[in-house]
Amino acid sequence: IGRTYRLRFINISPGGTKFVRLVGATDREAQWRLFAKDGANLPPHQATVRAAQVRLGAGETYDFEFTATTDTPLVLEVRTATRTMKVPVNVRR
Repeated sequence: IGRTYRLRFINISPGGTKFVRLVGATDREAQWRLFAKDGANLPPHQATVRAAQVRLGAGETYDFEFTATTDTPLVLEVRTATRTMKVPVNVRR
């Protein structure tokens, strides 16, 4: 708790959109800070804390910082047009 993690999402598929979000047990989205897109740092006015969700087009890369504030279990959800994958994320003290 209190540790900041860097998360990089890359859509390497030749087509199709991916939706990624980080949610808590109540399906409430966590918060993260977008700080880079496609390998380039964003200007300060764009590098803001926001709901932990992103839409990834083909070939796009996004970098986020996530700071855990509680040890509540989280789920990283990746959704495509045909399926949804859910990966548990455990933050420990």
